[in-house]
Amino acid sequence: MAVTTSKYRNEIANLFIEDFSSNDYYLFASSVDALETLDNNSEFSKKQFLEKTIFGKKITDVEVYPVIRINQWQPGTVYSQFDDRADLSNSNFYIVLYPQDQSASDYRVFKCLYNNYSAPSTQAPNYGQFIPDQIYRTNEDGYTWKFMFSLTSEDFNRYNALGYLPIKNYTSTSSSDKGIDQIFIENNTTNDGYTSITGRVSFKEIPDFVSGIYKITLESAGLNELERYYNGQWIRFERPSGLSRLFEINLYEYDAINATGIVTIIDYDDENADGISVNDSFEILPRIEIRGDGNGALAYPYIENGQIVNITMHKNGSGYTNAIASVVDPLYDFNPDIADTVDERAIIRPIISPDGGHGSNPVVELLSRHVLVYTGLNFVDNTFLPTSNTYTRVGLVKNPQFYGDSPTRIDNRIRLNLDINPLSVGDIATQLDVDNIITFESIVHQVSNNTVYLTDYNGPFQNTGNTSVSFDEEKFLTTPQNQTLTINTYVIPDYIQKTGEVLYMDSFTAIERTSESNEQFKIILEF
Repeated sequence: MAVTTSKYRNEIANLFIEDFSSNDYYLFASSVDALETLDNNSEFSKKQFLEKTIFGKKITDVEVYPVIRINQWQPGTVYSQFDDRADLSNSNFYIVLYPQDQSASDYRVFKCLYNNYSAPSTQAPNYGQFIPDQIYRTNEDGYTWKFMFSLTSEDFNRYNALGYLPIKNYTSTSSSDKGIDQIFIENNTTNDGYTSITGRVSFKEIPDFVSGIYKITLESAGLNELERYYNGQWIRFERPSGLSRLFEINLYEYDAINATGIVTIIDYDDENADGISVNDSFEILPRIEIRGDGNGALAYPYIENGQIVNITMHKNGSGYTNAIASVVDPLYDFNPDIADTVDERAIIRPIISPDGGHGSNPVVELLSRHVLVYTGLNFVDNTFLPTSNTYTRVGLVKNPQFYGDSPTRIDNRIRLNLDINPLSVGDIATQLDVDNIITFESIVHQVSNNTVYLTDYNGPFQNTGNTSVSFDEEKFLTTPQNQTLTINTYVIPDYIQKTGEVLYMDSFTAIERTSESNEQFKIILEF
């Protein structure tokens, strides 16, 4: 089966956004009357849209944004977690927290890194500026969230459209570039036979600084008396402050006289046994072995009633593009390969973070493949553009051509000053040749004393010399009552008619313009 990847769609969307900085894009308003034929994607429809252009406005590259669907957090919803083996294209894997959901004034977006084995989300992450790596673990439901970016209420109200939210002004909050994101347990409800033991450190010998070997004396009522019983397992030490250190047990011995255990551990990586102190708590656990092309990842399990139900990443490591993981079998009292045993190995696999780490590029990570084109017409535009009559179509046009420089605003009406003016808005004004055949036809868009503005003047007529219209200043203008009018002065638009690539067009109920008009346009494009 062929697959068009989300990365491809994302790249195409990004290229489109970048194209605004090197090409001219305009919003064109077209047609006083709705035209059903424009509803299809034919060349005729696109030409007809251009032929009926009334005015336009240039769109700058700061008015184009990648967007994502607004997926407001809803308590009780099961959200999909990030998984490097999963297609998240149609999944609920991120949330938008509204101000009322977090007692804040802005809108915040979080990506789900862990969903506690498909548990419902009941607690929203509570943003904190100084939270390490901007990763949030919610105690109530066991979820892990990664903060991605925020949007002010002002920007939300300005840009959100049709259920989409722009990704703008974000700062990278990257964490664990190509690190092991988590260790997923495929059989978290059926693995069995694992044990753990907790206690406190009662003594630490002065180490052999040459070899880095430490001997730590442990106190616990549940220590096994068998020599080497815990060899090869993890021992995790935790300070009252919460600082955690993880080591492999090289040798376990039991002191029957004092009912204590003695473990030998060795410094490795950046774990330093010097940080272990008397009265630190300890926990002995099955060891998680991680192998791959990166380095530094460490993880330990959480055991409940004999089952490994969760695995905590002690260190995420970095540089992984491929990795495998396994739970090392304890040396004793774990026999999953014999008949009639309840013991069952945990089947686990690493989940690797994306290139750059979570939070490095929200546009890519949130699978954005939609683009918002945002622009508006305000009181400044109204001093240059028509402020009367209606329009029923808008479109996105790339690289229209002009007789001069590309303007910021386009008034595409022909302006005439007549000796007398009996014309009214909506009248059809024409020009005729000596055989009374129509060579130019238009619709009166606006009338101001003896000045008239004409639209819809492109048709099946021969253009006059050095222009893109068939209007001829040397001919009379003819009214619907066949009255001929003398043209005193005229202005032809700088827009070269019917030029430019129509990338998008839409129709709607006629919008009437006045000098007080203030319109916003939010166009969502999907790639």
